[in-house]
Amino acid sequence: MPPGTAGVSHVHMRAWQVFRVLDGVLTMRTLSGDCGIGPGQSVEVPPHTRHQAPNDSASPVASPVISAPSTLNDRRDLP
Repeated sequence: MPPGTAGVSHVHMRAWQVFRVLDGVLTMRTLSGDCGIGPGQSVEVPPHTRHQAPNDSASPVASPVISAPSTLNDRRDLP
């Protein structure tokens, strides 16, 4: 993920997600606040949790995401 980029804030109705950071620092933004996740760290996002995962750093972030069940037709973007 390039520096300074972000997806939109959203929720999943069924899917749990796990973000695992391999390189860089990813910000996980929720209603509880922001949390920086570095190499070797993971964060779990349960269904119905508003979240956004921007790269607020000056370096690229490598962070695969595992979702179960599938996020197909499960995402609702929020303002």
